[in-house]
This record gives sequence, structure tokens and C-alpha cells, in this order.
Amino acid sequence: MTDDIIDRLRKHLPTFEDCIEAADEIERLQKYQQLVQFIANDYHELSHDKAYWQRDDWKKRCKELMGEEE
Repeated sequence: MTDDIIDRLRKHLPTFEDCIEAADEIERLQKYQQLVQFIANDYHELSHDKAYWQRDDWKKRCKELMGEEE
């Protein structure tokens, strides 16, 4: 699916640089989508301590993903 979108963008965007920028943006947004899907599908802990550990893990993953962009 991603390759199809990228191919369509290449046909419609005027320059190669625009294509690269659009493809990079798609890749960035897909990483966020994968993280959201992971968190949404992860088993939600019921124990108070485990819930804090899980929250901290999710926060760490989010910060790592945001750190990749800087």
C-alpha cells in the first residue's frame, strides 16, 4: 500500500525533491500509526504497579520516536 501511494505521488508531484519529502512524511506518519496501534492493542495491566510500568514503557517508546525526528 505504501509503495502504491509513493508511486502515485511521484507521478503527480512536480519535482523529485517533492517526492522525497512526501515519502519521508508518509514514513514518519506510519511510525506514529504503528506506535498508536501497539498501545491500543497492548494488554492493559490491572495491577497498580504494573500499570505504572506499562505507562512508563509507553512514554519511553513515544519519546524515542519523537527523538528520532530531532
